Amino acid sequence: MPTLPAVTPAPTRIPIAAIATSPFNPRKTFDHVDELAESIKAQGLLQNLLVRRKGAGRYELIAGECRLRAVKLLKWTEVEARVIDADDGQARAAQIVENLQRADVTPLEEADGLAQLQDEDRKKWTPAAIAAAIGKSPRFVQQRLALARNLAPAHKAALRAGKISVEVARTLAGAPQILQAKVEPWAIARGDVETIVRQLREHAVPAGHAAFDAALYKGEIFEHGTARYFADVAQFEKLQTAAAQALVDKLRAGLWKKAKLVKAADVDDWCWADSLERIGHLNEPKDKTQATGKIRVGVEHLTAIVWIDDDSHKLRQASRVVPFEVANKARPADRRSHGS
Repeated sequence: MPTLPAVTPAPTRIPIAAIATSPFNPRKTFDHVDELAESIKAQGLLQNLLVRRKGAGRYELIAGECRLRAVKLLKWTEVEARVIDADDGQARAAQIVENLQRADVTPLEEADGLAQLQDEDRKKWTPAAIAAAIGKSPRFVQQRLALARNLAPAHKAALRAGKISVEVARTLAGAPQILQAKVEPWAIARGDVETIVRQLREHAVPAGHAAFDAALYKGEIFEHGTARYFADVAQFEKLQTAAAQALVDKLRAGLWKKAKLVKAADVDDWCWADSLERIGHLNEPKDKTQATGKIRVGVEHLTAIVWIDDDSHKLRQASRVVPFEVANKARPADRRSHGS
């Protein structure tokens, strides 16, 4: 497990000219440096800088850039600093720890810093390793990494400007950007997390509805709790259609030689051969007044059909069915007494 380097037991006085700023500082804004300089002038430097050795007599700043800028304004030539020996990854972790302790650190600054640390060595700096190094939970680290890597640019800008909450941003970042773009702006503006989650789900397909091997799907996946959703609906539909055709081929190879794939909108054109109930009424209560005896149609009209439900995207199948037009012509005049 990666660890943070040890800090020297006492601060060391270092020439300011020997300290280079870090290119990896997650903090990008430095406000109120003038005010800080006045405070340091009156009270002294209350918190030492943190630096690492970068060669003979040279140092790189890890934490305290605002303080360094302030003492430069005061024309100081030396400053006290705590010194560590650290590689890039360790320095980045130490930098993040220092920044997490700031009261004014923003969620995106935290997120970007954690992502930069992980990019040093993804095998080494796993979420669990980062969490252990900075004293946070693995869940916290994963959520912050999602903000850095997965939150859509427009939502990042809104979070940075304080127009959306961290909770809303975290909820959006948990889903692929293709789904984030489909959430209604009013739900985001209201901070309605429950509605945001519902809309994310509505624009994806539950993984359990796949009639194909899930390993064939190569698109993005949205996870919420224990549920998994396919975000790329177009790819899902292509795979589901292929699975439907494979089922038709299997039916044709067996009893149903004329099995066919039909559109969901056309299932009303078919009915069961042993009743007058249409396929389109599959999810509706049966009509209790409807005759249930067998209708007289030729066996050559019997078949099976397969279709994909428009709403759920589930694969459905009905066997021993006939075209409704055929059944209608064969229907006896008295619906209540037709025979077999």
